[in-house]
Amino acid sequence: MIQQASEDLHRLFGCYPFTTRVLESANNRIVIAAGAQDKIRMGDKLMVYSAAGIAPSGRGLSDQVGILTINEVSANTAAGSLDSGAQGVVRPGDWVKSFGSP
Repeated sequence: MIQQASEDLHRLFGCYPFTTRVLESANNRIVIAAGAQDKIRMGDKLMVYSAAGIAPSGRGLSDQVGILTINEVSANTAAGSLDSGAQGVVRPGDWVKSFGSP
């Protein structure tokens, strides 16, 4: 019963948007300020946005840098690398956000 309840909760709340910040970035290893306690799991993919500017409309994030794939998870942090095709440099303070996948 507990397992089923856990799966039901994950299904209900697993799709909510999530945003955090980059803590460290070196040698294509990016550490973010979220981990297992925030429901981050190995294999998760998150979009990285530059913190250098805002969208031309004045709202939201701009300058997508690339997609971060998580390959290490601890309680409060997670780390991963950018997928090929990234367009830019990731710096501490940049934004990382979940996105819907087709």
